[in-house]
Amino acid sequence: MLLLTRREGENIMIGDGVQIQVLSVSEDTGDVRIQIKALDVVKAQNKNVDNEVTDGKPGPVITHKRRWRSLATQ
Repeated sequence: MLLLTRREGENIMIGDGVQIQVLSVSEDTGDVRIQIKALDVVKAQNKNVDNEVTDGKPGPVITHKRRWRSLATQ
C-alpha cells in the first residue's frame, strides 16, 4: 500500500495510464473530490472503506470511445 498526501490541484500518476487529481477538499465535512483520467483498458470501481463495491454489485465499470476518459467522483 502506498499512502500519499496531496493538496487541491495536485496529481498522482500511476504507471503510464492513470492520473488522479485532487479537485477539492471540504473543510466542513472532510469530503474529497477527485478526478481520474485513465486509458480505456483500465476498469474503475467505487468501493467503500471495507473494500466492497458500494452498491453490492460488481460495477460500475467506466467505458468510453475516446482513448482517455475522465471520471469525477463526488
